[in-house]
Amino acid sequence: MRAIAQLPILAGKIASTEFRKAVSSSKAIADLCIRCNEGLLTQAWIGVACNAVHRFEARFCRELLQTCNRVESDKIMVTHEFLAQIPGVRRTSVTRVANTIEAMGAIICSRGVMKIIDLEAVKARAFLFRMRSGLLRSPN
Repeated sequence: MRAIAQLPILAGKIASTEFRKAVSSSKAIADLCIRCNEGLLTQAWIGVACNAVHRFEARFCRELLQTCNRVESDKIMVTHEFLAQIPGVRRTSVTRVANTIEAMGAIICSRGVMKIIDLEAVKARAFLFRMRSGLLRSPN
């Protein structure tokens, strides 16, 4: 299995044979694995649904907001190439959308760094496109 750390974290690895032994000998570890798998599967289903009905700009804004939330910062160290891998789009699509949102004054992009300068505008951009898809109603 291959894992990519989006953020700097402390991680370890274990041989699959050792992991299987730990899972088979501990109900707590087995239950945790099942819950993690269910969570990952749910995220995958949501991702597939979002890819089918939401425009890339809304998905881009959501990913940017989620990542900034995880790092507890308005600035993230990320490349357009990496952002393209998450939804499986071309880097040029990320650049086009990032440039559009930057022109609105909502983010600032520089090589390997994105910074949200207008959080509400990024949130609104993600919400606006979800509303246009017909999946959400206006809160009014």
